[in-house]
Amino acid sequence: MTTRARRNVVFAVAPSILIALNVGWFHVIRYDVLMGDDVYLYDAFSHGSFVDTCLTGRGGAKYRPVYFTLEWLITHAVGPHYASYVWVNIGFSILLSFVVFLLARWLARGNDLVGLGAGILFVTSRFAWYEVAQVLGLMEALAVLWTLAMVYFAFRFVRAERLRDALGMCAAYFLAAFTHERFLAAAPFLAAAMLWSRTRALRDRVLLAAVVISPLPLYVLLKKALQRPPFFLGTGGTPIAFDLKQTVKFWAAGLINVFGINKGPEYLSIVDYRHLPALNQALGVAIAAAGVTLVALFLGERRRPGALMVAWVGSLIAGLLLTASITFRQEFRWLYAPYVVALLFWSYAAVRTSRPALAGAACAVLAVASVINDAYLRSQRRNLYLFVGEEFAQSFYEQSLKRYGWQNREFYVVPFESSDWYFPPTLFFEQFLGEHAMPVRRFDEGQAASWDISQFDRAKIFASAGTAGVVDVTATMLQRAYMRERRVVADLTDRLATAHIEGQQRSRDLPGGAQVSVVDLGWARGILSLPPAAVGFDLGILRQSSPWLAVSVAFHPASAGWNVSDGVQAGVRLLPEHGKEQQLWFGEVNPGDPARFLALPLSSCDGQDCHLILETRNAPAKHTLGDWLVWFDPVIVTDR
Repeated sequence: MTTRARRNVVFAVAPSILIALNVGWFHVIRYDVLMGDDVYLYDAFSHGSFVDTCLTGRGGAKYRPVYFTLEWLITHAVGPHYASYVWVNIGFSILLSFVVFLLARWLARGNDLVGLGAGILFVTSRFAWYEVAQVLGLMEALAVLWTLAMVYFAFRFVRAERLRDALGMCAAYFLAAFTHERFLAAAPFLAAAMLWSRTRALRDRVLLAAVVISPLPLYVLLKKALQRPPFFLGTGGTPIAFDLKQTVKFWAAGLINVFGINKGPEYLSIVDYRHLPALNQALGVAIAAAGVTLVALFLGERRRPGALMVAWVGSLIAGLLLTASITFRQEFRWLYAPYVVALLFWSYAAVRTSRPALAGAACAVLAVASVINDAYLRSQRRNLYLFVGEEFAQSFYEQSLKRYGWQNREFYVVPFESSDWYFPPTLFFEQFLGEHAMPVRRFDEGQAASWDISQFDRAKIFASAGTAGVVDVTATMLQRAYMRERRVVADLTDRLATAHIEGQQRSRDLPGGAQVSVVDLGWARGILSLPPAAVGFDLGILRQSSPWLAVSVAFHPASAGWNVSDGVQAGVRLLPEHGKEQQLWFGEVNPGDPARFLALPLSSCDGQDCHLILETRNAPAKHTLGDWLVWFDPVIVTDR
């Protein structure tokens, strides 16, 4: 096959591989609700003035006109549709992965495998989730694109010292700096390329370097002129404290992350190195060793020129890591650009050694170990705060507005960590209802103590169910309101140890280790009863006036989203010592149903012993998979 024919095949196959990989890797992002920063971004770009929001930055504390302009255009084209933004970001990821392939291949002297390997590792990287899974991930995509352009023009200039390449560096630097201010740190890398010139006088080199990095003073002047907030603002709009010890710690953690050892809190890193399985820990070390090997082989071959090249490219990686380390936490999305630069340098070094077999082995280890570890982290991606937030936002929308509608409704959230960020109170429902949407209200149980029972028809209350998102706890709060004027005679959850249980089985795979057990979800306790089971309580002689059973019944929140249960039948039976058995309540309960509050009279127990049975069973031809039914807060109460 001729060189031209082989190139045609490569340029036909590589894009197909990268498109398929991007779609296959990221198709697991299946949400359709904006949350957190994306809600604020949508509100600002859909309602704010283009000039103030994008060009002058007067609508906020950050000055990023290049990114803001493109995001403003996309927001007005896409609207409040999270899934559409994900596909836009996947499109950018496809473009960037192909550019990485082309640039790595060029740096590797036309080596197709090296180029394709770099493109694949760009897509599968754990840092890529930040680019694809957030609306504002477009900012990272643009920043990476301008970084690729800076590297391309810088290497071209070092080789041929053409003025047009210097101007290309300047343009790329301008776009990067005005996309995100942390890319101002590329100035030493760009200036060094000018000062490295072998054909220009020192004065000309200094002048050209000043022109290339001129976007830096321009950015500073414009930001100071247009915005009042402190110049040095970190993540979350927090002023940067410049804590040297913390910065050094973050910088070192960022560097080992670039070299494949996953280091950081798990809401950012997905799984910290210390908690990875042994195989993945070993693979992390292998990635780092392969990266170091490629650098060492390059240095061993070229010595002083090689050391200068490593120092030059290292200045870009170090600078980007520095600006990723000076605020109060190190966002992993900020590590994407330095990781891409490292991929490009490894591609460059791999073909510039007298030991190609060893370099090839190091590339193979780097590629295979990275993909295996990235695949494992992909399987654990729900640890990432982006997906935690999306789970909460999606479940809250589905259980509130989608289930109940908006007319004559009030939706409350029992406050939990970051709940106001997941569901911005005045803005969350705007994506569905427009500017005049109802707010998300904070639930105050003390205030709700004054509600009458009828208010619960309008108010729907939700609490955190951990990894299961949110759960509708209206029935639980209604039960508490009902019990305000009553006295608890017996808490059946506390009496489970002495209950008569039919169908009890024990297994370590079950919560509490048994088919019938106590569960505590924080906002409520209850009795988990997997069918078939009947839990009987001897109530004795209830001498108090007007005894009632108060209980809420629903599926355990953890099982409600499994989509395997076909529902259960639940019932409450009463067996007086003298008299007929009574069916106090019977109903079908399904996983998606909100909890039902039951207030069942036990008046027939006056003056005689009674036996109360909480029963769960399956209808004929139905299975028991996922049938985790809970009797929440079952108590016997009487009038005060």
